[in-house]
Parts: sequence; structure tokens; C-alpha cells
Amino acid sequence: MAETCLFVENSESSSTKQEDPSALTRRLTPKKLRTPEELEAGQLKADENRAKLFSDQSRRCAEKVKKALEVAKTAREELEATVKAKKELLERKLKDAELRRKQYLEASRQSARQHSAKVSDVASEMNRMKRTDMLRLCAHIQTQLWNADARRSRRLAMRARRASNFSLSKCSPPLSRNRSSDHEETIVQLEREQNAASIIQFFWRFLHVQRKFRELGLSVNDCLVDGFESTKLKIQRYEAVQAAGMTLRLLHSHAYLLSNDEARRLAKLFLTSFVIAAHPEHVLDSPDTGLERSIADSAKSLLKCLTNNKEDPFSCAVKARALWTKYRVQFDEWERNDRERLINGMITDYVGLERLKVGVVERDSRTYGSNKSHRDSALLAHSQTKSFSIWSAQIEKRQNKLKKALRRIGGLEVLQRLEEKLRISFSLESEETNGSVVPIEDSSLRRENKTQVQDSDNALAQSLLNEVYAHEMMVDLDMFLRKLRTPRSYQQMLEIAKRAFRDHFHNLLSSAIEEDASNQQALVRERFGDLVQSLKMKLVSLLPQKSNANIDVIRSSLDSSFDLELIEQMLKHDAFSARDFQGLLQLVANVLKNVQAPHQDQYVERSVQVWLKEVEEVEKKNRKDSLSSTVRTMNLISSMFSIMCEIFDLLEETERSIIIAKMKILAPIVQKHGPEWERAHFEQKIEQSIFDEKLPVTRTWLENSIGFIREQFTTLNLQAVTTGSQTALQNVVGAALVYLIEKPYSLPVEEVPEVLRLDHERIFNLQNDVQRLSLLSALDLILRRFTNDKVGVPVACDLKSMNICLKDSNASLKDIEKQLLLCVHECLDDPESEGSSDPSSPLTDDDENFLRRMLKKAARLEDPVFSILKRRILDSLRKQFLLSPNIVTDDYHLRSLGLSAIVQDFHDMMNELHKISSHLVKVHNQRLLKIVLDIVSYD
Repeated sequence: MAETCLFVENSESSSTKQEDPSALTRRLTPKKLRTPEELEAGQLKADENRAKLFSDQSRRCAEKVKKALEVAKTAREELEATVKAKKELLERKLKDAELRRKQYLEASRQSARQHSAKVSDVASEMNRMKRTDMLRLCAHIQTQLWNADARRSRRLAMRARRASNFSLSKCSPPLSRNRSSDHEETIVQLEREQNAASIIQFFWRFLHVQRKFRELGLSVNDCLVDGFESTKLKIQRYEAVQAAGMTLRLLHSHAYLLSNDEARRLAKLFLTSFVIAAHPEHVLDSPDTGLERSIADSAKSLLKCLTNNKEDPFSCAVKARALWTKYRVQFDEWERNDRERLINGMITDYVGLERLKVGVVERDSRTYGSNKSHRDSALLAHSQTKSFSIWSAQIEKRQNKLKKALRRIGGLEVLQRLEEKLRISFSLESEETNGSVVPIEDSSLRRENKTQVQDSDNALAQSLLNEVYAHEMMVDLDMFLRKLRTPRSYQQMLEIAKRAFRDHFHNLLSSAIEEDASNQQALVRERFGDLVQSLKMKLVSLLPQKSNANIDVIRSSLDSSFDLELIEQMLKHDAFSARDFQGLLQLVANVLKNVQAPHQDQYVERSVQVWLKEVEEVEKKNRKDSLSSTVRTMNLISSMFSIMCEIFDLLEETERSIIIAKMKILAPIVQKHGPEWERAHFEQKIEQSIFDEKLPVTRTWLENSIGFIREQFTTLNLQAVTTGSQTALQNVVGAALVYLIEKPYSLPVEEVPEVLRLDHERIFNLQNDVQRLSLLSALDLILRRFTNDKVGVPVACDLKSMNICLKDSNASLKDIEKQLLLCVHECLDDPESEGSSDPSSPLTDDDENFLRRMLKKAARLEDPVFSILKRRILDSLRKQFLLSPNIVTDDYHLRSLGLSAIVQDFHDMMNELHKISSHLVKVHNQRLLKIVLDIVSYD
């Protein structure tokens, strides 16, 4: 069958195609026929291949289906996770929206309540003011009517007097009696009208005083709510002192006869009634008993009468007069008793200190008397004498303070009492000593008067010092390092002191050599021994505290070489030679090489070589002149003294460089962990009641500054602070700092906000900078106008030297005037400036007088140009913080404001304010944010 199929195929192919004869011949050639077994095997093989292909296709399809299922499952899981996340996000947004809605509703309700309360307060105040104005108008009209009646009565009286004087006939007796009775009635009427006018005046003054105290928030209830510190700040305000003076004129009899000092004292006494009535425990020792309770009750009754709006003002005023007299008498008695008790305690303390000093002197004379040198070495005796001198100096310092306090409290009479007490005390003590020895009781010495410094005080002082150093390193490291370097004024004073000491020592040496006085020579040796001891202590202090092999060797070398007792004996017997001092110099060089930087070793080596040559020259000169041993020792001490002075200068500079290097190493660590540490210290101060927990001064500062900011920038939105943005809070704090440095007077420590107490000096410097820059800008504009009038062209003067002169705190007004005239001369003489070639350009006497007057006027802050430029500087600083905090103020803009002379100084001040505000927010972020949120939400 296969053959048949093959034949049919061949036939079909031959019939359909026309092939060439060779191909046809090949096709007609019979092929090898396959057997059925081969065909069956081929069929099986084809089936196997087909089955294998089908299985491969099935496997691939299964893998594809499996992958598709996995992809579908993953997509389903991702879809479910996305749906779940969207649901959670939607729920969270709904919760946040609901929370915000509740907060907004609560804030709206609170704002509505506050607005309603404000409206009611304003309405009541308006009604009261209208009622007061109406009463004032009625009183004014009545006063005018009374004045008209008085003028009419006075005219009638004058007319009658003239008629009686110029009448030609004698008056009849009945007529004269009638005229005299009319005159008496007129006088009585005038007295009645004058009394009525004085009563009306007293009435209005009393109402004005009541309103003034209400405006200041001074009442017993307000003082109880505010606390002791806030009350103390309130009564120190200028408005409160003025209101107290007005009250004093109403309450005190014959107040117009008082002097200014007495009136000021009584006004302060009246203001103390607020503190005593609200916080008696802070002023009185036992406010619940005796005289102090009576004082507190009188103060409360007096203030209730003054602030009572319900009763009649006249009855309140009468009661207040009686209560004021009672309060004043009781307070004077209490103050007199307290002053007497204080004076007695201070006299007792002074006598106790005098006894202690005398006892120490006697004990020292008994213990270290004539045979002191046999018991102790010279070094030990010297240290004991030095410790006694320090102890005696501390006692005398405390006694001087007590004397000054006694003189300030009681005057010369108290000092006479002190002398009498001392005389009686020591006379009795001498009698008891002659009879029987009675030990002095230590009960008379109070614990606070002991001059030893306690460990707790040392720890507190060290903690405060560390806090100040850490704060300075965090705020401005470069400025802190510049402060560590010796200032120029202090350096000058130090040079003067060093020169005086060296001149004194050289004079002592010359007198010891020329006069050949043994006392002078012994004094020179003693002073030089003290100098060697100071050098040893200085070198030991320079060595690192951590011990290693090298440092231990150097320390042991110092102890062995600087044997003070041996050096003193060698100097005493003229056995100290130049070789000994050269050994000390080599040891000093070794110490300096170990503590200094390696690049300074060459300088130390050169200095040591110069010193060694000087000592060798002195030694050669002594040998050549064949002098005595004492003179040789004096000459050697003179040379060694000069060298040691140079060594001390070098050690001082080395110590300063070591301190600065340590500060630079510690700076990154302090700047990283310092804010948290400073915050913890601030919390400790609050816990120790050093600062009030409510921070009243900080709150007042922020309230005033934010109110001023809102008045000036009406479109500014402060609600960005409520979101907790640290940048927004920093900008608000920076603007508040500008409000703080705007004040023209230096702030005392009590008025500086609690969070800025460590920056008190920096705030003071910024206040000075504002005044200085305002003065420089004013002088720049004045000189431009002056040169324009002088030479016809406005010339810009170089005020750099003027700026340096104003920065110098020791410069006087004459120095500033001289520098100003010098600047103007240089400006007019400059060949590059226009108009300088004018022969009339040199200054005349009138020009110099004009410039002096303008300088004095600007320095006294009376020049309007100065005020305008100061306002521009402060407004530019505020705008930089509030409107464009991330953009530096353009120099062209500053020049357009008339501040071309202080462009760089303005940027420096802005950087300083940025540093302070940034550090302040880092340390007190939560505390400041809470206060600002309270102020913003309240407003």
C-alpha cells in the first residue's frame, strides 16, 4: 500500500510538474522499500515524539498558568493593601478633620466668649466714662456758676469799699453796720465756695487715682493672682510711682510741705502695701502674730478703701486717710525694730570676727613663736604664714563689708556703738583672762559669717561657670575665643603692673648692692624664692592631668630640681650658681616642648639659648671683676629675674593657647549636646526657685513685643507658630529681640527675660551697637550735607576710624570730636574726591563749632535724623526676620535708606541676632512655644 501511495505521488508530481530528464530518471529509479516493522517503529517513534512534544507544551502551559495565577494573586494582594491604606488614610483624615473641627469650634467658642467679655467690659467702661464725663460736666458747670457768684460778690464788695472810701459825708452808724455785715456774709460765701471747689477737686483726683490703679492692675486680688515677682515688677514701674505720689498728695496731711526725697520715700512706702497685703510671707517674718499682723491688716484695709467703687468716695477717702496714718506709723515702728535687730546682729558678728582674728594671732604666736625654725622647715613656715595672711585678709574683708552696711543703715551713731561694744567686750575679756581663763563661745559667730567657702558653694560656682562657658561656645565660638584673648585695656593695665613690679624689684636689688644692707639682701632672696615657687606651680599646672611615663618623669624632675628649701638655703649662703639656673632653664624648655605645639619648639630652643648666653655673660663678668660672693649672687639674681619675667610671659601665652585649643576641641561636642544640658540646668534653676516657674519677665517681654509687631505689621499672620514650626518661632523670637535692644537704656539683670540671662552682656552690646550705628548713619548724612554746602558736591567721608573710636569704651566726647574733625579734614583734602581743589574748602572755626554742636546733639539723642535712622535700622531688622527671613537684605536697599556707612555692621548685627534666636529656640523650644501660643490664641 505504501508502494501504491508512492506511485500515486510520483504520478501526480509527474503530471503536474515539468521536470528535466535527469531528475525524472532519478525519480523513476526504484527506492528501497521499508518493512512493516520499520514502519511500525517509525510510527512508534513519531508517537513518542508527538507525546513528548505534547507533554512539553502541556508543561509550558502549566508553568504559564501558574505564573499567571501568581501574578494575579500578587496584584490582588497589592490591590487589597492599596485599598486598605486608602481606607486608613481616609479614616485618619476624617479623624484629623473632626479633631480640627472640634478645636476650631472650641477656639471659636472661646474667642466668642472672650469677645463677649471684651464687649461687655468695653460697654461698661464706656458707660462709666460717659457717666464720669457727665458728672465732670455738671461739676464744671456748677463750678462756673460758683465762680460767677464769687466774682459778682467780689465786685459788689469792691464797689461798696470804693463808695465808703470816697464818700464826702460820714456814714451813719446803721449804714456802716449793714455794710460790715454784708462784707462778712461775702467772705463767708467765698470761703464756702472755695471749700466746695476743693471738695470737688479732691473728688475727681480720688476717682483718677482709682482708675489709674485699675489700669495698672494693682489691687489685692490682682497681686494675689500674679504672684510675688510680678507684683514686685509692677510696683517698680514709673506709672505706679507716679500714681503713688498722687495718692500721697490726697492722703498725707501737709503733703505740699514735704521734700522730694521724703515724698519719694513715702510713695515707695505706700507701694509696699500691695506686696504686704497680697504676699506678707515674702516680707514679714511672722505675718500671723503681733505687730506684723497689724501691718498686714492695715495694708489690706487701706487698699480696699482705695479700690472700692461701691461706697461714697468721700467716706472712702476719710477712712483711707486714717488707715494710711495707721499703716505708716506701724510700718515705721516695725522697720525701726527690724533695723535695731539687724544692727545688733551685725555688731555681734563683727565682734565675733574680731575675737576670731585675735585668737588666731595669739595661737600663731604661741605655736610658731621664737623657736619656729627649730620645729619646722623654712618652706613649711612660709606656707603657714601665707595661709594665715589669707585667713586674716578674708576676716578683714568681711569686717569692712559689715562696717559699710552699718554705716549705710544707721550712720555714724551705729559705728560709735560698734566701737563702744568692741571696747567693752575686750575689756571684759581681758579682766576674765587675768582672773580665770574663760573660753570664747562660738555661738556668737553665725554660720553665714564664716569665711570658709563651702563645698556646695564651690560646686554651684563651678556649675554656673561651666554653664556660661558652654553657652558662649554654643552661641558664638569665635567671639568667645576672642574674649579669652587678653583685651587691649586689660593688657595695658597688666603691662603697667608688670613694669611696676619689675621696677620695684630692680630698685630693691640696686639698694641691696649699693648700700650693702643685710635686710635688703634677705628681702631680695625671699622675693626671688617666691618667684621660683610661682614658676614651679605654673609649670606643674601646665602638665596634663593624665599620667604617663614621660609626664611622670617630668613631674619628678620638677620636684627634684625645684627643691625650694634647698634653693633658699643656697641663696642664703650665696651658693646658687649660674649652672644651677641653667639646669632649671633646660627643665623649663623640656616642659614647654611637651605641652606646646611642635612648630614652636624652635622658638623655645632659640629663647633658651639666648637666656643661657645671658647667664654665662653675667657669670664671666662676675669672675672678671672679682666681686664678693654676695654681690655676685645679687647680680645673678638680677639677670635671673629678667629671664624669669620673660619665662612668665611665655608661660602665660602658652597657657592661653592651650585653653583655646581645648575649647576648639570641645566645641563640636558642646554644640551637639549643649542645648539639652542647658535646658536641664534651667529646669534645675526653676526647681531651686531661682526663677519663677511662670517666667513673668519672659512672658511680659513676648507680650509687649508681639503686640508691637501686630501694630506695625497688621497683615502678618502669626498663626504659623501654632503649627509648631521651629523656623516661624525663631523668626518671632528674633523680632522680639529687636524689640528688646530698641530700649535706649541698659537693662538691669532683673528686667532681662529669664531665658536670656546668660546673654545679658550680649544684649547690652547689641543696644550699644544700635546706638553706635544710628550715630554713624546720622553723622554720614550730616557730613554729606555739610560737604555739599561747603564744596558744592556731597562727599562721602570715610568713617572707619570714627567707628573704631565709638567702639572704644574709654573714648571721651573730646576724642570723638577730634576724630570727627580729622575725618572731615581727610575727606576735604583727598585729591580723589570732588571739590577738594577748592581753596575755600579748609574748615573754619564756625565749621568746627557747627560740627561739634551737631555731634553733641546727635550724641544726646536729640537729633531727629538720629531718631529716624534708628527707626529705619530697627524696622529693617524686624522685616528681615518676619517678612524675608531666608533672604539677605540687599546692600542697595540699605543705601537707599541712608545706611550706606553701616552696611557690613548691619549684616553682622543680623547674624548675631540670628545666632541668639536660633540657640534660644533650640534650648527653650517648648517653653517659648507655649508662651507664644497662649499670647496668640488669647489675642
